[in-house]
Amino acid sequence: MEQAKRLHQYAMSTVQVFVFNLLITSKHAKLLDPAKRVMNHSFGMRWLR
Repeated sequence: MEQAKRLHQYAMSTVQVFVFNLLITSKHAKLLDPAKRVMNHSFGMRWLR
């Protein structure tokens, strides 16, 4: 059970790092701008709760 929890935390942090890198690179790529806006919105909604 502990291993599953640790694996889940690792997966979440990996996803967050990936999304963070995506947001940084998308600043230079106009094609990813809508995706960035959606990501920012969903993350903002999650943090506000």
